[in-house]
Amino acid sequence: MTARNPRVLIVSRDRGLLRQLSQFLELFGYPSVQAAATEEAMRAWQAHEPDTVIIDGELPTRAMLELCQRLRGERPDGDLYLMCCIGEDDADNLVQVAEAGVDDFLAKPVVHGELLSRLRAASRYTAARHHQTAPRDRLTGLLTTDALLRQWRNRKALHQSAATPSSCVVAGVDSLERINRLWGYAAGDAVLVWLAELCVRHAGPDALVGRLDGDQLAIVLPTSAPDDARHRAESMREEIARHSVDWADQALDVTASFGIAAHHAEDEAARTLAAARRALVAAKQSGRNLTLIDGETEDSDSSLRELAGPGSLFAGTRARDVMLPCSLLLRPNDSTHHAAALLRRCGLSAAPVVDRSGQLLGLADAAKLTSERPSAHAADNGKTTEVADVLQREVTCFELDTPFAKLFDFFVADTAADAVVVDGRRPLGLLSREGLTALIEPATDHAESARGTAATGA
Repeated sequence: MTARNPRVLIVSRDRGLLRQLSQFLELFGYPSVQAAATEEAMRAWQAHEPDTVIIDGELPTRAMLELCQRLRGERPDGDLYLMCCIGEDDADNLVQVAEAGVDDFLAKPVVHGELLSRLRAASRYTAARHHQTAPRDRLTGLLTTDALLRQWRNRKALHQSAATPSSCVVAGVDSLERINRLWGYAAGDAVLVWLAELCVRHAGPDALVGRLDGDQLAIVLPTSAPDDARHRAESMREEIARHSVDWADQALDVTASFGIAAHHAEDEAARTLAAARRALVAAKQSGRNLTLIDGETEDSDSSLRELAGPGSLFAGTRARDVMLPCSLLLRPNDSTHHAAALLRRCGLSAAPVVDRSGQLLGLADAAKLTSERPSAHAADNGKTTEVADVLQREVTCFELDTPFAKLFDFFVADTAADAVVVDGRRPLGLLSREGLTALIEPATDHAESARGTAATGA
């Protein structure tokens, strides 16, 4: 599904509480379903398949435990979040309810701000669980990211030594947010389903096709070099631009951009996928409705050098001005699967890892998180791989006031690296070559335009 708030089922004998929570959730964009009894709750569950269930702890204990167990039986993969509202009089049932499968507790009377925070956490949790357990995307029927990478690695033909590389193509709908805003998320879903069917049709029988997060689909072409992959991507792009998506008596005009990366026998699948996504970002930054191969925008170095020098446009720019603020901090004991899912949802290639006091321990790279799997011995003993196992401890850090020219020198020397902006040892933001390049592109275009105007005037 496209990014949206989860549907919530509220179960309570208190009609006033049902009404109060429903009105509040609807106000903040959370669709809700209400039930005043357990059997009614199960009928509502079967009809609407909510992502989160809020159960009032004042329900009879036996009925509440039975409801929790039945709901867990409906979703044995854990792709469901159960919350229980507990008052002072319900504390005796706390252990029993937890053992029945409840994920979180909410104190009564309900504090609305706390409820919103818990719902956001529930959304992140269920998304992570879904990516860990489901081989197929619910909306499109395509492989999930993890399943795509797993099958890609398992295909020996993709890893045999060959003079000609294979290719990975990532397709992204242009301006899907606008479609969701104007026509609703169901229209956005219809566009993604249509795009998925088109990609499968063009990909061929030997390809792997998967759904990444948001508006992105990935196609692994095991027998196509990048130039051949470009030809196939261009055919898809042109067909998308020629046709409209039928939705509720409306014809939705859609375009898409494509990023391509070469995959050699010695390459890691996750890194090739990341390179294709990087090329897609460059295509969208270049005006959308475009196909680019990773590395085609390497000429940005000269633009960076001009703009970083003394007296230039960015002479007074500091790291604090160009960093991407840290929206996600990981802990060393987080599971790699959970951390990888969070990075994908946030659209990040890496995230800082901190200790309990918030001090930087290192950096977790999305490619390593996705590719790391527990050993057979660890899996047999139920041990999951933790972020600490793949932590990159040697990380380049810059203080908030580091000049832009120094950042430029670093990223020219190491184009693949990420850096962390810190205050002492507390991470505040991330820096990447792609981020700096995206920043200077408008300025470069403006400078080129100004030079062209001056030449014309001359």
